[in-house]
Amino acid sequence: MRGRWLQRAVGVGSLMGLAVPLAVAPMPAVAAEVNDDFVDAAPLDGATGFVATTVVDVSYEDGERRSAPGHLTGSAWYRIQAPEDGTLHVTNVGHRADMAFAISTGPSVGEQTYLSAAYPDATSRRSWFTLDVPVEAGATYFISVEVREEPAAAGAPIGFQWSFNPPPNDQAYAAQPLPGPSGRVTGSTARATADPVYEFSDRPVEPLLGSHDVWFVWTPTAIGTLVLTTEGSDVDTFLWVGRIAEEQVLSLDDLAVNDDEAPGSTHSRIELPVDLGHPTLRPPQYYIAVSGQDRAAGDVVLSYAFTPDPDAGPPPIEVSVIASESTPVDTGMVVEQGQVVEFSTSGTWCLGRLPFECGGGDGIRPANPEELPLILDSAPIGALIGRAGTGPWFLIGAGGGVRMPSSGPLVLVFNDRPCCYGDNRGLLTVTAALAPRAWVEDGDAEGVPWVAQVPRGEARLQHIHGTIREPHDDDLFRVCLTGDGSFSATATGSIDLQLVLLDANGRGVMANDDASTTTSTPVLPAGHPLTPVEPGVYHLGVSGWDNDPVGRGGGLFPNNKRGVVGPTGPGGNDRVLRWNSHGRAGTGTYQLSLTGAEFCSA
Repeated sequence: MRGRWLQRAVGVGSLMGLAVPLAVAPMPAVAAEVNDDFVDAAPLDGATGFVATTVVDVSYEDGERRSAPGHLTGSAWYRIQAPEDGTLHVTNVGHRADMAFAISTGPSVGEQTYLSAAYPDATSRRSWFTLDVPVEAGATYFISVEVREEPAAAGAPIGFQWSFNPPPNDQAYAAQPLPGPSGRVTGSTARATADPVYEFSDRPVEPLLGSHDVWFVWTPTAIGTLVLTTEGSDVDTFLWVGRIAEEQVLSLDDLAVNDDEAPGSTHSRIELPVDLGHPTLRPPQYYIAVSGQDRAAGDVVLSYAFTPDPDAGPPPIEVSVIASESTPVDTGMVVEQGQVVEFSTSGTWCLGRLPFECGGGDGIRPANPEELPLILDSAPIGALIGRAGTGPWFLIGAGGGVRMPSSGPLVLVFNDRPCCYGDNRGLLTVTAALAPRAWVEDGDAEGVPWVAQVPRGEARLQHIHGTIREPHDDDLFRVCLTGDGSFSATATGSIDLQLVLLDANGRGVMANDDASTTTSTPVLPAGHPLTPVEPGVYHLGVSGWDNDPVGRGGGLFPNNKRGVVGPTGPGGNDRVLRWNSHGRAGTGTYQLSLTGAEFCSA
């Protein structure tokens, strides 16, 4: 049967039909009975382009393959001829989960050889995909789109973009590494496609469908400032920077965006502070996307220059702590009482007796009475512990920030009985660094401004380490923001966390429960419309999931909303008076990474 499509297809040098475009400026809609059947496949033209469609009343043909029988209700067809040998790349750039895409070849609907297919089902946390198939010049290929139409819906909006032989760094997961602290790279976005940046944050940073972006990744080796500019590019550029939010998952927190450096210019510039990453995120990596403004495409230039912070302290050290060695490992660091040292660990170790028990830096379990005394009785057996000089032993665990209880050379060892190291196996690799820009929660921080904890230090504040001790625990820290929208905060930890920012009087500014649909890591991004541009005193709060700040009229922020939200809850105009928890939050440690923030007290 023939369906009705409202469509827009744009290729290089071609324009076919009219449409209600998807995620682009509205255009007139004209109904056309096309491409429901294989023989009426709509032609696509050009080495790269995009399609925006709204489908109404499409169906399947006899003999047509169905990706999800009983779920999807119909399909439409497109055909394209390869202009050259290489790869055909197709991406749908999200917007709808109930659809399937496939690339195939063959003379009829029942004789298709399917080369690649994707079905981002409704239970998936992300609705975008990419397909890549090898092609031969002159051969014809078909793109089929299957959708589910609800009976009462006015159509199913979808969209996809294609490109032949896109650049190698077209997608974030294939970002081009930037070598060294400074340099200059060139490239082209002419055949690049849009990566679904909105999946990495709560806000789109470009008109996604039909845009062109290339990706780069840079890894710092010290704390300092990174300057990025696209000056020299042939097109009006848009620049975006994010940082990986979850270890081993390409989920990015957006840190900064820029369209034009100044009025009248067409190049972009970003200057942002960088650090060595959070102790739970190794290695630190900054992802950079260069896109053409309003879908412009062409040759681009990216220059990067890093300036180390002279007051950042020495670079981190790395040592191996062997489970079978009872002699503490000398890190080579000499610390002063009160200094903060940030640790990260990797590896496993095992108790050398049956039944085997294995663990990491957190240890295995509390010791049994017959296993006492340990070097540090209050810590789990096998936990990583440390000591400065002749002071007391202290727990390090899997990592995080620790305020030194004493002064002297820093040594590390596993927590075990002095007699019984010889039959242990394995080791931990430990990274440690002095952190003059970090604060460790002093006791238990309170949750209201008049008793908020005030981190003490000088100049920039980059990290806050703390603990949610019980489900109703909420911690509020007084911080001074430098303004101009440069503030950002990212929370990571062992539990599901949420972040809030309040002004000096305790009224809501912005909050984030989960950064996006793809990550539970909350982030308050720089450059967001809600990010403060006025410098001064603010309060940064962290709590477990569903433990929310409340005023006289109710919650300051809407409850259980993903992404960044403003104070639009029932108590949105109130000052925080307390926090309301349903007791469902977990307990554990957290770490906050900040930009655009300073200590308010020396």
